[in-house]
Amino acid sequence: DALGRFFDKDGREIMTPFRDRVIGLSIDELCAIPNRLLVAGGSHKYKAIHAALTGKIANILVTDIRTAEWLIKNAKG
Repeated sequence: DALGRFFDKDGREIMTPFRDRVIGLSIDELCAIPNRLLVAGGSHKYKAIHAALTGKIANILVTDIRTAEWLIKNAKG
């Protein structure tokens, strides 16, 4: 999730029943901000980090070397 908004493996927001109860930015509003920093790491976060970067929810990443290597190895395109 990002700011209480859940997203799928492609970084698209998942419409949950409590989506309208979240007080804060939507994913679209977040993505309108020029610099979106994600600080995360660890093997349990690989897929979530990949999804956030794929969906352009984040465009700056601070992480550990193993996570960075995994992301590079599993990059598409």
